[in-house]
Amino acid sequence: MKLLAENCPGLTRLLTEQPEPPLYGYVDLWVPVLGNFKPAGCAARQKAGDDVWWYVCCGPRAPYPNNFIDHPAINHRIRFWMADKYNIQGSLYWSTTYHGLSADRETGRNPWTEAMSYSGTGGTWGNGDGFLLYPACRFPMSRPVIAPPVVSLRFEMLREGIEDFEYLWTLKQEVSRLEKLRGAADGTTRAAIDAALKQAGTALGAPDRLAQSPTVYTQDVLTLMAERQRVAEAIEACRAVGR
Repeated sequence: MKLLAENCPGLTRLLTEQPEPPLYGYVDLWVPVLGNFKPAGCAARQKAGDDVWWYVCCGPRAPYPNNFIDHPAINHRIRFWMADKYNIQGSLYWSTTYHGLSADRETGRNPWTEAMSYSGTGGTWGNGDGFLLYPACRFPMSRPVIAPPVVSLRFEMLREGIEDFEYLWTLKQEVSRLEKLRGAADGTTRAAIDAALKQAGTALGAPDRLAQSPTVYTQDVLTLMAERQRVAEAIEACRAVGR
């Protein structure tokens, strides 16, 4: 890492590790596995100028939300509300098409019929680990197939989570815009701005209401959708003012 800094000063140095004092100053982008994510330590490194992402792979297991097939669908989505809660700037995942070998280590695994992912030595990694996309055909074909992969429900839920994260980002941009306008606004406009900012402040508390920690979070889809609706309405309320 020191060699990289000396010879490529503009290069971001990423390490899939949680912040540890011996590594301070040698890492620009920390990417701890979710099970090793410590909010206070990561926040301190962000304050020092570093960036923080996180990742999941064959671990951690429940109650952490991961991308396994046998996790509730909300688990794939809730991680992005957590990302907003902890100011996480990115989510790393190691593969979307790891189909690999079957348990016998001799034949190719068909993810349509065999959900378990296996390590290079035959150990089990988890149902669906490393693959979010399926081959276009359920079974091997005798002729070439030119077709896109089949998207998993998990992949769709991850997309929904990213869009939730974008909703929150959009609302924060609107809050920043209104705060800049407020000082020069007249009485009527200022009152409208204050009302919109109050509504936005309530909506921006959604991540804290949905997730108390990386292991304690809602499993109720209707609760999540109600919070998403609250954020959407706050965006519209902000956009209706000062334009």
